Amino acid sequence: MSTIDRRRMLYLLAWIYALLALGINVFWQERDVFPIFNWSLFSVVTDNNVSPTLMIHRIDDLVFDEPMNFFDLGAYFPRARSRDVKVVKLIRRYRADVAVDPTAGPALIRAIEQRFLAGYDRVDYSLETWRYDALERFHHGRINERILHYTGSTVEDPS
Repeated sequence: MSTIDRRRMLYLLAWIYALLALGINVFWQERDVFPIFNWSLFSVVTDNNVSPTLMIHRIDDLVFDEPMNFFDLGAYFPRARSRDVKVVKLIRRYRADVAVDPTAGPALIRAIEQRFLAGYDRVDYSLETWRYDALERFHHGRINERILHYTGSTVEDPS
């Protein structure tokens, strides 16, 4: 097969592909023939995100003016440095379990403190859920809603 024949074959295949795409788009209700034609790649992606968040208010004598996101404190917590997503899963589990059975909370709080906040005498923290538009948060840092689930400290009497 010569170079000209190969080029003509590619043009022909491209035209067939385009005509099939248009034909399916006009005549077929489903409109998607996976994996060949998929017109709605991002049509089901929501712009509203819900993110469980561990906020740190204090580490020993270091008191933050504004609470810091756990994942922004990799210099203090090894699991924050490795971006361990188990903290997010534990906060989700805490939120779900406490809604059903309030006595389930202390065991999950201990697990969060032991796995993620160990290594300091005192860490004051809160468990929150953030609702935000991803682009708004990226461009402006805006969070639409903060829902506080728990505020605690790794010491018994934080006063």
